[in-house]
Amino acid sequence: MSRHSGMDIETRDYSREVIERISQSWSFDAEVMRFKGITSLAFDMHAPDFLEAMVPFSSFDAWRALEPQDKNDLLSAGWIIYQSNTIFIETDLVTPACIEVIRSRQDNSVGPEMARSMAEAMTDEGYHTLLAVLTCDEVRANRQLALFPADFHLVNVMNAYIHGLDSEWKRRIARIATACCTENHITDYLDLLANATSIQPMFLAAVNAHAKDEWSHGSQFAVLARDVYWQLSKDGKQVFKETVELVAKNFFRADLNAWITVIDQLARPSLDGVRAAVVDNAVELQRGVEFTNNNRGLMKLYDSLEWEWTNDDRQ
Repeated sequence: MSRHSGMDIETRDYSREVIERISQSWSFDAEVMRFKGITSLAFDMHAPDFLEAMVPFSSFDAWRALEPQDKNDLLSAGWIIYQSNTIFIETDLVTPACIEVIRSRQDNSVGPEMARSMAEAMTDEGYHTLLAVLTCDEVRANRQLALFPADFHLVNVMNAYIHGLDSEWKRRIARIATACCTENHITDYLDLLANATSIQPMFLAAVNAHAKDEWSHGSQFAVLARDVYWQLSKDGKQVFKETVELVAKNFFRADLNAWITVIDQLARPSLDGVRAAVVDNAVELQRGVEFTNNNRGLMKLYDSLEWEWTNDDRQ
């Protein structure tokens, strides 16, 4: 295997020790082992499904002018967008990288510890996807809202970037770098709702289960990132770094196309003002919406790569 795409990632004892420790605790710590604790929770018809502060246009006059039912239904739409985005991130951006590493075990370029660890992570990702599917359908059934967004900013940007690279070795590096950054950044994303005790209890439990797993994944993927990165050629390192920076820049951008989709699917004249406000202010919303200054996951990745951290990496 060429040095561009080399993945002999367990050449140092430290990597094996960290991955082995995480893997040994997986059967005790993984939230998939506690599935029934979430699905047994009843849907609370009186609890909001999402946080108003996380609706990208909640500061607009058009939002404040809405009737309570329209606001509540858009909050329900917000949960569906949030979790549908999770589905697309897990299936399009994270799982392909897990598969890449697991398959590399077959030519012995990845050791057994890392291959097993990535297989366990992929099992977790399948569970998180299942939770997203189930909770979205809870909203659709209980709120009688047939909302199906399928256009998400980060996924669109990264798929276009990866597919646009001019060689397969670059695409392999970019897929792994994307997953490494995503899995470290997603902890910051989930933190936005982790303490939102006012929202649907089932959904809060799902978010916290996801967040608990992802903090372990951050460590796994930080080790993967470091060991892959330092095995690469100069050109390979450049692709890796550019990919991570692109993910960091776009991770928290608002999914405005998804919001337009659900507003159109609701098909209510009372939402025309909100729709117009989103369209008219799209550039400002994309540039300005940052829900959190908590970058602990991303900083962990930068530390593992020995890169200097500045907030400019998020601009």
